[in-house]
Amino acid sequence: MADAIRDTLTVLCEPGQVVEVRALAENGTHSGYFTDYTALARQVEALDADPAVHGCYVTLNVVNPALLSRRANRIKMHLSRGDATTSDADIIRRRWLPIDIDPVRPSGVSATDAEHERAQTKAEEIARWLAGLGFPEPVTGDSGNGAHLLYRIDLANDDAATAVVKGCRATLDLLFSDAEGTVDRANYNAGRIWKLYGTVTRKGDDTTERPHRRSRLLSVPEPVQVVSHERLLALAAQLPHEEPAETPAQKGTAINLRSWLISHGIAIRSEKPYRDGTLFVLEACPFSTAHKAGAYAIQFASGAIHAACHHTSCDSGKQRWQELREKYETVEEKHDRQETRIKGCSKERAKGKVQEENKPFFSPIQPGLSFRLNIP
Repeated sequence: MADAIRDTLTVLCEPGQVVEVRALAENGTHSGYFTDYTALARQVEALDADPAVHGCYVTLNVVNPALLSRRANRIKMHLSRGDATTSDADIIRRRWLPIDIDPVRPSGVSATDAEHERAQTKAEEIARWLAGLGFPEPVTGDSGNGAHLLYRIDLANDDAATAVVKGCRATLDLLFSDAEGTVDRANYNAGRIWKLYGTVTRKGDDTTERPHRRSRLLSVPEPVQVVSHERLLALAAQLPHEEPAETPAQKGTAINLRSWLISHGIAIRSEKPYRDGTLFVLEACPFSTAHKAGAYAIQFASGAIHAACHHTSCDSGKQRWQELREKYETVEEKHDRQETRIKGCSKERAKGKVQEENKPFFSPIQPGLSFRLNIP
């Protein structure tokens, strides 16, 4: 176990980097700061053997080295209210984009083997999709109940970096979270702690159906490549962030997207709020038979609709609502839509004509201006 912990820290940390280890237990929190990873592994091994410890964690990002003096290469048991742990302000640089996939289950219990496996499968799906966007191979881990993907980044700890990390996680949550597993979108702050691989995850009682498992570092690419800032920005912007502009022909339409999907035989896998509207995750991709999952449709609060698929072969989020309508609507529906468009355009032309006819022939005379009539 100690070797697994040291291997984990070698992957997660820069040489000589100060790292906080934090153990969450039934009777309090235990914490220490380390540059000596051998000492850390030895002390954590003793902590991990305590059944009252639910889990052992470490800081992922680069900690201010001054924090070593809080508890230098030692773990203090049962922190008091006056004992500080790592805050967001204590991080001097962001080193990782962490993605945590957790199976849906009752709170306070471990995952079943089937739930645990589904989380691993979803992590593989996400990693393949990100590879299609140009992301390098991630470090992968098993949290004991779910799956982890870790992408190496190099960002300052500022508001802009927080926004892009938050946006990346939100995009993955909206595209991949469903009734079976979720992408945690909350762990975007710089001071977040992460599972220390090699230690046991304890939630609820250790039963045959829901056993306690030891977390593991699964794979480490050689070398671990850094994701560019541009790719992070592109991921954060994958879903539409503004409502598509409505054309005059679209105004006055009253499509209820949920009803439209159901009436056209397009099964909805799940739905969730999205920017005052609703995002529908579709059971199967209506644009391609090469894959099943990945398609979604959004109805904004204004009624505007965006339909797309997040797979690279389906143009990674490109607007395809009109294509979807053309594929699934009947001849009668298309005719009615054309009539509505013509009426809408006619109303706009008529309105413009009335406005033009009501314009005064002469412009009003401005005060202070004089003119003279030349009458023969």
